Parts: sequence; structure tokens; C-alpha cells
Amino acid sequence: MEQKSLELEEATNKLREANLRLRELDRLKDEFVSTVSHELRTPLTSIRSFSEILQDNPELNQSERRRYLGIVVKETERLT
Repeated sequence: MEQKSLELEEATNKLREANLRLRELDRLKDEFVSTVSHELRTPLTSIRSFSEILQDNPELNQSERRRYLGIVVKETERLT
């Protein structure tokens, strides 16, 4: 009986340790996803916005178009 009790206690301790490791891994995963999400969202928002400006404003002069396209290229490079 005492042997079974010790085995159960050991198994319980191992499960607690595994649970703690899993919680830490879950926290790290959430942190990673949050960081990656921000790192993707920021350049994608710029690319979308400046692409829409270029598409919706055909009256932009060549200098403005080049400037906006330069921003799109720069933000695209951030993603690669």
C-alpha cells in the first residue's frame, strides 16, 4: 500500500512539473504570436494604405507616385 502511495505521489509531482512547463510554453507561444502579429500587421497596413492611395488617386504626380511606391517597397522588404 505504501509503495502505491509513493508511486502515486511521484506521478502527481511529474504531472505538476509537466503542467508548469506547458503553462510556460503556452505563455511563450502567446508572446511570440503577439510579436509576430504586430510585426506583420504594421507593414501590411502601410502597404495596403499606400496601394489604395495610388489606386484611388490617378491625379498624383510622378514624384508622389514614386514616393508612395518607395514606401510600399520598403514595407515589403520588412516582411522578407
